[in-house]
Amino acid sequence: MRVFLLHRDRDFEVGPHLRDEIFDAMRSGNLYAIANAKRELDRQRRVTTVPASPGQYDGLARDLELETLWTAMASGDEFLYETAKRVVLTRLDDADEIRYRQQVLADCLAHPDVVGELYKIAIDSLASERIVGALWRGAMPDWILRRSVQLLELYLDSLRHGARGAGG
Repeated sequence: MRVFLLHRDRDFEVGPHLRDEIFDAMRSGNLYAIANAKRELDRQRRVTTVPASPGQYDGLARDLELETLWTAMASGDEFLYETAKRVVLTRLDDADEIRYRQQVLADCLAHPDVVGELYKIAIDSLASERIVGALWRGAMPDWILRRSVQLLELYLDSLRHGARGAGG
């Protein structure tokens, strides 16, 4: 299932200037990868004697106190924080797309419990991948099939639990 919250007909794509190790970690689907990437970047900054070069939007973010906005939007969720940061810093000047996002926001605000439950199902599904384990290059077809069946069973459990929690 494809969910388009930012564009009517496509996934959200960030420009090359907003792609970094943290963005790569987000795209991996690993729940712990973002925090690990941030820790690694912090470690590298502490070890190196050369100060990190400012990012393209550091001045803007500081002037507008965007860090406060992103932190409030994320409410402690690393993935939501990094997503909000990239969405806010990505240019949007198409009136139809702006109206679309406003309609999606209105739906989300009207049904916060449903949105929260859908997000929880997605996070639980990603956690299922970690439980089952990753595929490696050269995996035999029978192992790939067994892993796929295990994932489907875990996804089905997540969906069933979500349906019960949403009153379904």
